[in-house]
Amino acid sequence: MAKVAVLSIFVYLCDQTTNSICIWRALSDARDSPLRMTMGKRHVFERAVQELNDVLHKTRRLDHRIRAVRAASALGPHAAPLVPELMKLLKLKPCALRERAAEALGEIGPAADAAVSLLARVMLQGTHREADHARTIAARSLGKIGSGDAVGPLVDALQWRDEQGPALSAISALQRLGARAAAAAPVLKRLASDGRYPFRDNAALACEYIEKASAVSSIRKLKQGPKRGTN
Repeated sequence: MAKVAVLSIFVYLCDQTTNSICIWRALSDARDSPLRMTMGKRHVFERAVQELNDVLHKTRRLDHRIRAVRAASALGPHAAPLVPELMKLLKLKPCALRERAAEALGEIGPAADAAVSLLARVMLQGTHREADHARTIAARSLGKIGSGDAVGPLVDALQWRDEQGPALSAISALQRLGARAAAAAPVLKRLASDGRYPFRDNAALACEYIEKASAVSSIRKLKQGPKRGTN
């Protein structure tokens, strides 16, 4: 009942008010509601995205920006028009803001592929503990976006032996990429056989999954035959 009530309030705010703060606050409080499944009106999503874009573009208050980004995460793929603004936030210093922006881009998914290089930079920059969470989230989001362009940076991240969060997230992201991460399989296999590598079991599982996914992909291509117009 509480989730339905939050959702109803959000829809009412979107239809009745021009107060953007009310709209993105309702969204950010509804992250665990059935938002993605039950809000079928396109104009509601468009209105929410427009309001959130205004908040992200105009306000400089950190707490407002963080809540707006959390709201974008709640919208998932529907927040694709916000990708340019979210990419700008990845370049700012506050770790909390970069974390939330990286998370939102991952929730948007494949439509956020323009952010892959920036997310890779967040994932690879620095080794101080303060940035560990942002780097972990960035690696996770690269897996969710699903671009093959992320494979190289994710393989580079496998060298972190003393940083559990970022390293494990990079391994999981490669596994999630499946056949698209075929180039990472030899590296994962080598690390899986390295007795000094602390995440060798995870590397072994990821390697096995990627190799199976690659085999399935190859079989499907063979069954489909050559494309028309090719010899």
